[in-house]
Amino acid sequence: MKHIFYRKGLVLGIIILLSIAAFGASNVPGTIEKTEKERSQEMINSQKAILFDATEFPNEEHSQIQISGTSAQVSAYTREGRIKRLYGEAFSYGDSPKMSADTFLQANAHLFGVDAADLNFQNLQPIMYIRDTDAYKFTSVNYFQYKDGIPVFQSRLILLVKNEENYPLVHASVDLRNLDGFIPDVNQDNLNPEEGINNALTMKPSLVYFTQPELVIWAGIDDMFVQPKLAYSLIGDNGYQNGDSSPEKYLFVTDAETGDILYVESLIIFVDVTGNVQGKATQDKGADICEDELAENLIWARVNIGSNIAYTDENGDFTIPNEGSSPVTVESRLWGKWFRVFNQAGSDTVLSKIVTPPGPADFMHNNLNNNEYLRAEVNGYLQANIVRDFTLTYNPDYPGLDETEFPVNVNINDNCNAFYDYQSINFYRAGGECPNTAFSTIIHHEYGHHLVSMAGSGQGQYGEGMGDVMGVLIHDDPGLAYGFFSDCDTPLRNADNDIQYPCGGAIHYCGQLLSGCVWDTRNELYITDPTNYSDIISNLAINAMLLHTGTEIDPSITIDYLVLDDDNGDIYDGTPHYCEIAAGFGAHSMDAPPGPPRIPDKPDGPDDGIMNIEYTFNATTIDCEGDQIYYMFDWGDGKDSGWIGPYNSGDTGSASYIWKKAGTFEVRATAKDEYGRECGWSDPLIVNIIELIDIQSVKGGFFKVSAVIKNNGDEAVTGVQWSITLEGGAFIGKNTSGQVNIPMGGEATIESGLIFGFGATKVTVTAEVEVPECSDTTERGGFVLLFYTHVNFGGE
Repeated sequence: MKHIFYRKGLVLGIIILLSIAAFGASNVPGTIEKTEKERSQEMINSQKAILFDATEFPNEEHSQIQISGTSAQVSAYTREGRIKRLYGEAFSYGDSPKMSADTFLQANAHLFGVDAADLNFQNLQPIMYIRDTDAYKFTSVNYFQYKDGIPVFQSRLILLVKNEENYPLVHASVDLRNLDGFIPDVNQDNLNPEEGINNALTMKPSLVYFTQPELVIWAGIDDMFVQPKLAYSLIGDNGYQNGDSSPEKYLFVTDAETGDILYVESLIIFVDVTGNVQGKATQDKGADICEDELAENLIWARVNIGSNIAYTDENGDFTIPNEGSSPVTVESRLWGKWFRVFNQAGSDTVLSKIVTPPGPADFMHNNLNNNEYLRAEVNGYLQANIVRDFTLTYNPDYPGLDETEFPVNVNINDNCNAFYDYQSINFYRAGGECPNTAFSTIIHHEYGHHLVSMAGSGQGQYGEGMGDVMGVLIHDDPGLAYGFFSDCDTPLRNADNDIQYPCGGAIHYCGQLLSGCVWDTRNELYITDPTNYSDIISNLAINAMLLHTGTEIDPSITIDYLVLDDDNGDIYDGTPHYCEIAAGFGAHSMDAPPGPPRIPDKPDGPDDGIMNIEYTFNATTIDCEGDQIYYMFDWGDGKDSGWIGPYNSGDTGSASYIWKKAGTFEVRATAKDEYGRECGWSDPLIVNIIELIDIQSVKGGFFKVSAVIKNNGDEAVTGVQWSITLEGGAFIGKNTSGQVNIPMGGEATIESGLIFGFGATKVTVTAEVEVPECSDTTERGGFVLLFYTHVNFGGE
């Protein structure tokens, strides 16, 4: 990144300071900082044309919307009058994901208050990795908003396409700005980036480095409604990378003409030390004062013999090419392929051994386990790799994770904190009644901020929530940072909470709204799928980051989870885990759009039967909202039961059917609620229907025709009425009939009377049972030659 040095000084600028804290601010703010924050809030209030009370529900709505070029049923989730999500049935198709997305935009970009030409394609992002097939369920087509070639600040569009035939577009995640005819004036004489930097320096005199200002259009973020204007975006920091001061790093948006500060965001995301939650301590989640240290394989770690470098594998094993058999010095550092640990309390640890090839050269970092700083180096390296690999399990193409040697700074000379600055994750020494913060869930939390950044989302309460969610998912435990305040039984924050939307507290507190939704969904999934629950919620949570826009936690996230969970491009008929997601998020007032009942289980009933006998089948499901249910059975022969009900949610519905022909049939069940919302069809019950009696063969011979009748049932059949009839050729023996009993699974041979004649004939054999009503008829061609009757085999 190019940096420019500017002299400090000049006049105090107007400030909007949106503090984006992870676990919390690094130090207790002084009087000046408090005054700045107060002025910041006043500026925020004045800049927003519409600003709802954070403790009240915003103006939001789910409503049907007309999409050009399709008759699909599509709903829009709008917030403060802006479309944030489109969902429902698939609403565009094409020969590729991008073609499907572009087709939609050409006809419908106006729905978002923009022109299609102002949406510049960014990239394709695979989403929802399927390990069994080594493929992805979805592809997101990502766009940035521009006007006359100038980017609109933090405005983007994500269109989600299902990877199947014709690439159906099933979801839109929208964070675009209606510029109301704004035309940017890029006359160079009117542009003044230097004044914006001067104002930033006046506001934050400690800053010394700034990035090159980028021309943007400022139209607000999140729920702001502001008049669009030309602006500059730039980042300033205080040179904290040199280790001489506490970190400061800010993103500024300045008026392109006047240099006035329009927006400020702190890019140093610290740990919150003010929260207080309760929970039980469990293994491997607490600070070093709470848990034992055990040997762990350090994966992807760098080792070297001089300039020859190798990396360990997933088992911590390595092989370094080396010529000759003379003794060599092998070195091991906490410096790997993906992460590099920097010890801020002294030199980085280097272990070395002189070995004679082929060795082995075995290393044990922190072998004595009697030094906080050495322990922090190992913890920082190990846990950073754990959270990265965990993410790649559920999306091997997650953006930005191929960056090598990402910095992990440990043992910073401060305490009770940690932070992320968009370039590194950073952890503090023990002190102030806090342990060294380089441990498990704190590391997972800070890297979670990096995942949010790489996904393209803002941070705020959403970044805090996803940071917590990563620790919750990895450890399958709701507690975060056990032992942070030296109490090993108490986590710093807890996903097992009842925080409700909308949340009006600090962003680190409100982040627990999202972790609470994820944890409660996890609990619902554990009930219904105790084998796969962790994979299901982890896959949804990690991939949902790639759909999020802005900094807020709101019910649009619930829609994202449902769309990712869906398996047929239509969430109106439910998703495989709709009830669990709706219950988990609904427990926090993050309500899902109304949905149908859960798809019933495979119908319960006989899987074989006989024609003309009535059989009864049952189906059971629940409705997530507790609505009454109607069932329908498809009998697999083109007929169905019609809607049966109503039943209470969870009650079993029953229907009976008689097949009039033999064959193999797929019996399925579906359900709808009392409002007409239908789910999909269940898995089929395969039912094999056979004839009770079956004429197996017809044979000719001297003086007679014979046939074999088989009883296919599981009981004896009595009183089987049979007949053998010859049409043409026969002078004697044209009609013979009788009655026979056939044992269970047995056969009976019937014979005609004496036959005499000459000429072609048609032989018809019938067998009938009155109860249950059943019959079979077979016709054969043949020829009568005096006393011998020839019957054609298998037909006329």
